[in-house]
Amino acid sequence: MDKDEIKTVTVSLLGESFTLRCHKSQADSLQRAVGKIQEITAKILRDNPSLTPQQASILAAIESQSQLQRYLDTSTPFQEQAMQLIHRIKRNLNNIDS
Repeated sequence: MDKDEIKTVTVSLLGESFTLRCHKSQADSLQRAVGKIQEITAKILRDNPSLTPQQASILAAIESQSQLQRYLDTSTPFQEQAMQLIHRIKRNLNNIDS
């Protein structure tokens, strides 16, 4: 990264402050991601007051990864149509070669 393209972002999670560097174009996304983690962690701690902040952080990380994985594993109707078209084209090409 070019030094002019780097931005320093300070965030706080569970009372701990972190200073992170990222590309300028990623700064807003980073802050939104931290905000979402704060929401998830706060909810976990409200629902389970006996958990330590570290345990809540681990559960928040697992929840975030689980949400991302569900998103990545889900196909949109457009993707399904595109795959059907690709398969049809491949079949037609194979028929031409035969």
